[in-house]
Amino acid sequence: MKTRDNSTGFTLQWGQSYQSGNKNPWLGFPRSFSACYSVQFSVNSGNLDHITVASVGTTGFTAQTDCNLPATFYFVAIGFS
Repeated sequence: MKTRDNSTGFTLQWGQSYQSGNKNPWLGFPRSFSACYSVQFSVNSGNLDHITVASVGTTGFTAQTDCNLPATFYFVAIGFS
């Protein structure tokens, strides 16, 4: 999902992605950014101690977790497109 201010290009995107067995999943954005400034995310998993955003690009981001179990990732990203 996304919302965009057409006069400024300010864009807010959010979504979810089910991942299984991957400690560093790539999660794609619904629409690419020309510049992405912030990504916040959470993981629905009962066996998780550490989550972080490892890298951010214009089309998505790589998460880093200590979880190797199936889990659902929820994210919000802010930038311009």
